[in-house]
Amino acid sequence: MFALPLNRTTQHRLLTCLFLLAGLLAVSAGVLPASAQQSASGSDEATHRYGWLNGGVGIGRTGLASSVTGGAPVGDRVFVGGRYTQTKELNILSTGPVAAIWDAGPLVGLFEQGRWGHLSVASGATVVGGQRPDDPGTRSITLGVPLDAQVFFTPLRYVGVGVHGYANVNPGDNMLGWSLELQVRLPQ
Repeated sequence: MFALPLNRTTQHRLLTCLFLLAGLLAVSAGVLPASAQQSASGSDEATHRYGWLNGGVGIGRTGLASSVTGGAPVGDRVFVGGRYTQTKELNILSTGPVAAIWDAGPLVGLFEQGRWGHLSVASGATVVGGQRPDDPGTRSITLGVPLDAQVFFTPLRYVGVGVHGYANVNPGDNMLGWSLELQVRLPQ
């Protein structure tokens, strides 16, 4: 397996972004008014929590990135879910093999939802695979620690658009990427 170590600058930027997203999550109850108070009609719609599925494409450390994630609330602010992410070198003019890294596995994290938005941060354990462009017959698999952050704007009750940032730290192929995604909320 080939290693793509995160240099100090990249590590610092990643940690800064994750801390900023965690801070946004911590104060989001006051920012997302639909989750902070019940509606005037007295219904419990404002406190209702939704499961979610999202997917999209973006840019990763090795080129084109894609991801699919899902989650379900298990408490007021805690969720369990899973993800599949992949980054692949974009090589239009060559027919040869390209570098590719993927991960898949369960996540546990914190989230906040309101009428107009969704924020979440999570981690877990994933299986990570990769392929070297200089040795196309060799594929490798290892275990990794995923870092996952999502920010969505939900203009419609069950549909939103947003950004999904993800990373994976492991002994082999570290991954870093983000995707522009569509989110579908699932009533519980």
